[in-house]
Amino acid sequence: MPTELRRVLGLFDMAKVAYLLFKCEHVLEGQNKNLDVLLRTAEDYSNASRLLEQQGYVLYMGERVEKYKKMYVYFDGKTVSAVHLHREVAWHGLVVLDKEGMFLRAQGKIPSPEDSLLIHSAHALFENFKVKDYQRKLLEKYKRETKDWDYVNAQLSTFGWNKSFYRFIREFSVTPVMVMQGYLSCLFRNPRNALNASVKMLGAAKRRI
Repeated sequence: MPTELRRVLGLFDMAKVAYLLFKCEHVLEGQNKNLDVLLRTAEDYSNASRLLEQQGYVLYMGERVEKYKKMYVYFDGKTVSAVHLHREVAWHGLVVLDKEGMFLRAQGKIPSPEDSLLIHSAHALFENFKVKDYQRKLLEKYKRETKDWDYVNAQLSTFGWNKSFYRFIREFSVTPVMVMQGYLSCLFRNPRNALNASVKMLGAAKRRI
C-alpha cells in the first residue's frame, strides 16, 4: 500500500475509528493513490473527516455532490492522494447493501468473500456499468470463495436487486437491462431512496451505457 495511505489508516487505527477497506484490492497491491473506506457509524465518519482535515487533506467533494460519501485530497509536493469516506454502501445516493452485516463478517479490515462479491458486483451495476479484466478476475475469485449464499440472498432480498445480480454473475458482463432493472427494483423496494437518487442516478446510467 502507498506510504501516505498506510499512514492515514494508522491514524484511523490509533483513534479507534471503525472502518473497512472498500474495493481496495488495487491499493493493497500498491497500484493506486485513491483509498475507499467504509465507516461503521456516524461518529466514525465524523472522526475520520476530522483526522484527514487535521493532516492537511482538503474536502474535494462533499455530500452535496453525492449523498453518503466525501472525497478528500492531499498533495505532498510530488503525489496527489485521495481518500473517499463512505458512510453507506451506496452509489448515486442509492443504498444497495447493509454495512452492519459486513462489519460483523469482516476478516480484520477486509470484507468477507461474500461481501466482496456483492460490493464489486454492485459497483459494476450501479456505477461503472462495465467490468475490466482485473475486476473480472476479482469477481471470479470471490464467486469461487463464496460459501454462504443464504447471506448473499438475504442482502439482495433486502435491497431488491436479486435478478440483476444473478444475471450479472453468470458471465460478469453488464447490460442496460441489468442496470435499469437493478436501479428500479431497488427504488421499488426502498422508495425513500428516490429522494436521493432519482434523476441524477438514472441520468448517469443512461450516459455511461
